[in-house]
Amino acid sequence: GYTLLRSIMLTRRQRIAVSYTKFREAVTMAFGAMWANRTRSVLTVLGIFIGVTTVVGLISLIAGLTNYVASVFAQAGTDTFMVMRFNPVTSDYAAWVEARKRPAVTYEDAVAIASSCPSVDYTTYREVTIRDVTYRGKTLEGVAVIGTTEEFQQMEGLKIRTGRFITNEEVTRSRAVCGLAAEVREQLFGNGSPVGERVKVGGYSFTVVGDAYPLGSVFGQSRDNSIIVPVTTFKKYFGTRSL
Repeated sequence: GYTLLRSIMLTRRQRIAVSYTKFREAVTMAFGAMWANRTRSVLTVLGIFIGVTTVVGLISLIAGLTNYVASVFAQAGTDTFMVMRFNPVTSDYAAWVEARKRPAVTYEDAVAIASSCPSVDYTTYREVTIRDVTYRGKTLEGVAVIGTTEEFQQMEGLKIRTGRFITNEEVTRSRAVCGLAAEVREQLFGNGSPVGERVKVGGYSFTVVGDAYPLGSVFGQSRDNSIIVPVTTFKKYFGTRSL
């Protein structure tokens, strides 16, 4: 029995030794082949590294974009929607021509919804144009001027840094007042308060009543390069932009 057990143990050791020898020979041959073809080996490893890195980067980018879009919709709320004459993301010319036949959405429509639909918490309206803004000889080009109402603050989640937002009384009276987004305030006033200062928007003088904290950007487009004015004042100075 002892002799048989010893024979079995020797056989197992021999098998392990043979397996180890084969493994060592395989590794040696592999490294030998890699060393003999150094350039090809380096390029292969580099290609694998770039491929894996690219895939990981794309996955991270998509995950980050998904989280950002989800946060934007969460901020707006699932019960918030926008009514527009044109589809802002369509590239179909025929669809655009068809949309031109629709009646334009107007400020009066927003007022009618607010007065006729008690279940609607907030209703706002906005028009946008691009104008230069000037303060004491310094000019900012290509600033988005947004004509809107008091409810715009709640619906966009704007947080006021200094001063206040425009009021519906100022909308009713077409007052020449404005609020500054963070980027505009920083470039014209630094970290100081712009409240009470007068700026020229498209050549017209406006009194600043407040400024907002940064909103960030969407798909690389800044949301902080803007000035907000009462929509009636917007129509008075800049006309109507059909939505």
